[in-house]
Formats: sequence, structure tokens, C-alpha cells
Amino acid sequence: MKTIPYARQWIDEKDIEAVVEVLRSDIVTRGNKTREFEEKLCEYTGAEYCVAVSSGTAALHLAALVLTENIKNQNIITTPISFVATANAILHSGNKTVFADIEEKTPNIDPYKVKVLSEGSVGLIGVDMAGH
Repeated sequence: MKTIPYARQWIDEKDIEAVVEVLRSDIVTRGNKTREFEEKLCEYTGAEYCVAVSSGTAALHLAALVLTENIKNQNIITTPISFVATANAILHSGNKTVFADIEEKTPNIDPYKVKVLSEGSVGLIGVDMAGH
């Protein structure tokens, strides 16, 4: 049977030491490492502000709420081949999830299917699946 490898991690000793250092600090969730990460991400992207969140789910929910602040009950396209958080972020923002099929050769959303669904839709959440 063919399998598609998914969710492989590359964790080395340096990563483990960094986590242990944070766990031994006084503040775990909003401490110096979080602030340092946010500052470095601002520098890297050229953004004025950056907010680190606890998970991809939290990031999707926050982005959907901010980007659709004045948009409600509209169609937003995404792929069904993702964590449920992608579709839930759309629903949580007060909009409707519309699924576009994936390409046969990759597990990614098919741009031709998106084009068909785009009329009547106000947005798209793309997902890079399994490194594709």
C-alpha cells in the first residue's frame, strides 16, 4: 500500500535545549523568547508589528476575523484536505466555507476548480499540504 508521509519533524539537540531553557524561565507563554521571535519576524518580513500565537488554528482564526471584519455571510474558498481549523476559521468569522477539489497529482487545491467557484466568493484560504 502506498502511503503519503506527513508531519515529520526535524528536532535536534539545540531545539530541545531551547525548549528546556524556556520551561525553566519565569514566564513561558509571553516571555523573552516570544518577544525575540516577534522582533526577528518583523525584521525579516519588514512588518511594523507581529503577534505570535499559540497554534496554526489560533493564527487562522485571528486572520479570518481581522480580514473579514466587515464581511459576513459570504463564500470563502478553501480545500477539504486540511485540518478542520481551516474551514472552522471561515465559519467562526461569520462566513461560509466552500470547498474546491484538489489536483490529482498533488494534495493541493486545484486552481481551475477555484476559478469556477470564484464568482460569488470573496476570498480564498490556500493550504500547502505535506510540503507541496
